[in-house]
Amino acid sequence: MRRAYVLKATLGDIMHISRPAPDIAELTDAIAIPGLGFLPVNAYVVYAREPVLIDTGLRASSPDFLDELWSLVEPDDLRWVYLTHPDHTGSVFEILATAQDALLVTSRPGLGLLSLEHRVPRERMFVLNPGERLDVGDRRLMAFRPPLRDNPATTGLIDELTGACFGSDCFGAPMTSGDLVQSEDVAAVPDDERVAGERLWTAADTPRPADMDRDAYLSGLAWLRDLAPSVVLGGHLTPAHFRVETVFDTLADARDAPSHMGPDELRFRRTLAGMEPTRI
Repeated sequence: MRRAYVLKATLGDIMHISRPAPDIAELTDAIAIPGLGFLPVNAYVVYAREPVLIDTGLRASSPDFLDELWSLVEPDDLRWVYLTHPDHTGSVFEILATAQDALLVTSRPGLGLLSLEHRVPRERMFVLNPGERLDVGDRRLMAFRPPLRDNPATTGLIDELTGACFGSDCFGAPMTSGDLVQSEDVAAVPDDERVAGERLWTAADTPRPADMDRDAYLSGLAWLRDLAPSVVLGGHLTPAHFRVETVFDTLADARDAPSHMGPDELRFRRTLAGMEPTRI
């Protein structure tokens, strides 16, 4: 019998459903990270003519996530399950088993990485690479490569009907409380906390951001900004309706954020001492 260490705060206590846009539902969970705060973990249901799920929640909260998901969309109605990248798999296989008509959508590199550990039937796959579009009945979703990412397979989506930007790990920030995780808009987060959180997330999640070519990075960010998203919906950030420009401004500077180093062995052991062992 193995023991897994989990924070005494229950992840499911923070599960939150909101409507960041009229035809989009957001499922927000959080993971408490010692020394950093509460990191939002978001998934989205797009109520297109052919409904789409974007990302699939935390594995640790799978039962709660699935209960909430099926309260938002009927399994028989779900047509597309979009993974922005392979570490957002969460409940994906339970979802595919229940929603028998849904196809798994991800980039070609993402599918390759996923296939290293899981067998996905070819008839349940759909490859969508950066620059390509997915027709979901009443709109098209365009895949793009986010300027910041922790994985070479990562893609985001632009809803060409509404202008919503699903930015995956490009947009993220740990929050100081569970209440802020549940905010309807990032404008509720004090600016100093938001800026510090975005910079910390960039340094922690993106491999060596300071080594990226500055011009190429800023060009990619400008391309995304010029699309003028109606709302920015990140994988790890509260929705941005009213602070879209400031969120982009912070990312423009985030490349130069100090590198983040995780705890050494001693600090790691001290962290574990503050966590509750659970048998699995």
